[in-house]
Amino acid sequence: MRATVAVLTLALASWAAAWELSVDASGGPLVLIDHVEAVLADWSAAGADVEGTDRSVVVRYGDPDRLGPDAIVLVVVRPDTGSFDVLVHPDQDGVRAALVPAFGVVLGGVPGVGALDPRVVAAAPRAPTDADVAALRAARPEVPGDLDGDGRVDFEDLLRLAAAYGRQGINLPEDLDGDGVVGDADLDLLREAYTFETPTSTGDAPAEGAEPAPDAEPAEPAEPAQPSDAPAEGAEPADPAEPNDEPTDGPSEDAEPADPSDDPN
Repeated sequence: MRATVAVLTLALASWAAAWELSVDASGGPLVLIDHVEAVLADWSAAGADVEGTDRSVVVRYGDPDRLGPDAIVLVVVRPDTGSFDVLVHPDQDGVRAALVPAFGVVLGGVPGVGALDPRVVAAAPRAPTDADVAALRAARPEVPGDLDGDGRVDFEDLLRLAAAYGRQGINLPEDLDGDGVVGDADLDLLREAYTFETPTSTGDAPAEGAEPAPDAEPAEPAEPAQPSDAPAEGAEPADPAEPNDEPTDGPSEDAEPADPSDDPN
């Protein structure tokens, strides 16, 4: 007995323009219509804006051989119409349980999160909660291109798109055009919404709208430094040295007189 439900997803094209739903129960039990209505009612009760979501959805039975023995539901985004095809295995049990994560993906959620986890028990279907709806809203930002959810498209969002460039998958946040690939088209969309901000003022620059400060008085020039031997301001000048009246070449006071015998005459 199989205990889990497998939900496969395949991304092939861009989003549709409005919510449209078609259920084709030919080729399998008619109860498929009831399952779809019940699951969408559960998502709406949890707070999801089902009819306000831009999606075109066709639910129908798929080829059992192509779906394989383990897949109950396969979600495909068609390249020709941009619609979601929800293919249901006609011979598997647990269809309603499998449709919960499948429609979570259709509504824009990321597979594997909360009610979008395909590893559910078929005997106990898990109804979506308000936390699951919050995850849907987080996966689809209100501002296109706002990948970090801060309300604007700036360099941080560009970094996130660059890190995801080349990835393929369904409902990738960086896949802005919804074609299943993060590439040049998404970069163009982000560029259109990019916000170029004026750099923040630094230093002592006045804030925007503030009155400019009055011109400061020029500083008085500093007085030249006094020589090191000049008297300090307010000090008495030193007495000049007394002149020496004695000739510099005369004999000193204690010198002996010369011997007259030494006179050559």
